[in-house]
Amino acid sequence: MLRGLKRELRPPRAADDEMTDEEQAQFIAPLLQQRIEAWIDEPIPLLKGKTMRQTCRTRAGRAKVVAMLKDQENALQGQPGGDRVDFARVYRELGLLDE
Repeated sequence: MLRGLKRELRPPRAADDEMTDEEQAQFIAPLLQQRIEAWIDEPIPLLKGKTMRQTCRTRAGRAKVVAMLKDQENALQGQPGGDRVDFARVYRELGLLDE
């Protein structure tokens, strides 16, 4: 889901205007954070159409959500702004900090 997001989040620029990695990270990180936080309340096919919040009501569901979040954390590593996404906020919102 978020893997294709990198292309969508690229800021418009002239062909000869290169952004530094730091500029890319500054631009993209807040957008990634918003997207990850919005994902909490979106129906997800992998969760049988339930949201993460709904799925976290059971122990098995919490395990699935933790696995999904960890997968996204790993997928964002090395991407511009990916290391600045605060997944702890999402874990806290879902009551998963101890998982």
